[in-house]
Amino acid sequence: MLGKILELRFLRLNQSSNTKLGTVSTPRLGNGSIRVLHVVDCASGVAAAIRSYTESTPEIVHQIYFMRRRDVASSTGYIDMPEGVRVVENERVLWKEFGRIRKLVQEYRPDVVHCHSSWAGGVTRLSIVRSRHRRILYSPHCFAFERGDLSKPTRRLVRVFELALSLNTSRYVCCSTREQRLARRLKFGRSGSSYVANCPDRRFIFNLPLGHVRSTGEPVRVIGVGRVSSQKAPNWFADVARRVKGLGEAVPIEFIWVGGGDPVLESSLRDAGVIVTGWLDEEGVAKSMAEADIYLHSAAWEGFPVALLNAVAMGLCPIVRDIPAMHGFEAMCARSPYSAAVQIMEALKRPEYASERLMDWRALLADNRREVQRRQLLAAYGLEYA
Repeated sequence: MLGKILELRFLRLNQSSNTKLGTVSTPRLGNGSIRVLHVVDCASGVAAAIRSYTESTPEIVHQIYFMRRRDVASSTGYIDMPEGVRVVENERVLWKEFGRIRKLVQEYRPDVVHCHSSWAGGVTRLSIVRSRHRRILYSPHCFAFERGDLSKPTRRLVRVFELALSLNTSRYVCCSTREQRLARRLKFGRSGSSYVANCPDRRFIFNLPLGHVRSTGEPVRVIGVGRVSSQKAPNWFADVARRVKGLGEAVPIEFIWVGGGDPVLESSLRDAGVIVTGWLDEEGVAKSMAEADIYLHSAAWEGFPVALLNAVAMGLCPIVRDIPAMHGFEAMCARSPYSAAVQIMEALKRPEYASERLMDWRALLADNRREVQRRQLLAAYGLEYA
């Protein structure tokens, strides 16, 4: 019923503009480029992904509309964008966003509206309608119906809502092949799908020695990065920290979480002896990662983590939780906190293990690079690769 109501709404709006819902195209401008409006309400990894999109396709005219949550600092993640990329920012207010998005579209006249993540993706696709001259692309960065903090009935309802919104989605732009498979199952709206690889942030590549694990008396630093929230599963990270200490430390170890968020979850980290830095700017995050030895990725659900790509590019030994987003990488992942603790201890005892592990991850992520991303993104936007 929800899908039928939304379908009728989209059809009526489209008929009023003399366009046909099922036919979409991307017109070329005189210089072969197009205008893309990114609509987003997330910082951190999503901001890094959008920055890499703009850097990979300089011939495209990009504009970003950032609906900032109240608990996020102004312009977090959206500073230092490439020259020519305009960023418009407002504090997120639901009832105002529909009008704000429509106004931006009218003023900017984009050929492509590319919305990112669940909240911005839903609001955007309820605010405007795709047409022959304006495609709507949606990047889930992890579909909301995969959230582990929602009940099964709620996840089913969210999936139905996404099925309905697929009627107003020209193409899904997915950050992993698994996410693309999920998008292909959303058959209700006849939407296409593309896989566009996430890439490490160039500012986080320091070419550190392979297997950057200390052998001196200096503490080994195990680092996690991101918002302290149920999605990042800080309790899993804290459990690993406790288990490493329970196994006996061959050398002094510091567990560090770079980021801030839920005060209760922050307390659970500190109770396990984890140092919580709170929010740092990007320079501070890069510095903290450069001083670390092991990257522990504890997230319970993901699209595909940019922080992991940054850590591997920087030469940190990655210890990664086995979750559905890691499909294809299962053999390299830890299925439990105990398994992750054992892998950390092995990296401490045998530096060659850390080096081999890093090299294996680099081989697995070999296609997560700018040249590949550029080709995939241009194809998703309907432009030829050059």
